[in-house]
Amino acid sequence: MTFASHLRRSVAITFLAAICGAACSDDSGSSGAAGTTGAGSTDSVSACDLLTTAEATAAMGKPMADGVETETDGGTLCKWLSTDPPSEGLDEPTNLTVALLAMRPAAQMKIDTLAASSDHRVVPGLGDLAVAECSFGDTEHCGELYVVIGDQYLDIDMGNFVWPGDYDPAELLGIVSEVAGQAVLRVRK
Repeated sequence: MTFASHLRRSVAITFLAAICGAACSDDSGSSGAAGTTGAGSTDSVSACDLLTTAEATAAMGKPMADGVETETDGGTLCKWLSTDPPSEGLDEPTNLTVALLAMRPAAQMKIDTLAASSDHRVVPGLGDLAVAECSFGDTEHCGELYVVIGDQYLDIDMGNFVWPGDYDPAELLGIVSEVAGQAVLRVRK
C-alpha cells in the first residue's frame, strides 16, 4: 500500500506541475499567472481562502496545521499537513491540498477524459463539472477531485495516508466532496 500511495502522489504532483508549467504562456504572450484578468483568471480568491484550518481538520478527521500557500503560474495551491505523526511506513504526515487554477487546454482535456471514463466518477452538484479521479481500478478509491468553475478549476487532493488504517476507501470521495462544496461557495462569492 505504501508504494502505491507514493506512486499516486508522484503522478498527481507530476500532472499538477505539468499543468502549472503549461499555464506559463498562451498565444497572446501573457503570463496567465494569478492576478491577471480575463479568461483563466484566478483574481477573486487564493487557495488558502477556500478552506479554514478548522474545516480542513473536520473534513480530514485529524488535527491539521494552518495551510501553506504556494503561487503557481496558473493560480495558487494551499496545503494543510496533519499535526499527527506520519502513518506507519510513511515519511510525511497526511495532507490535504486545494489548488485553484486557471483552466488551460491540457487541464480541460484531462478533466473531460476522466469524466468520460467509467473508471472515475462524475460528482453531481459541484461547480460546472466535478470528476473524482479514482485509483486501483476501483471507483471507491477516489481521493482526488477536479471541479470546474467557469474558466478555472479546483484540484482537491488527499495525500500520504494508508488504508484501511487512516481511511476506508469509501470515505475518500466524501471527504474531497465536502471540501469541494465549501471551496466552490467561496470561489463563487
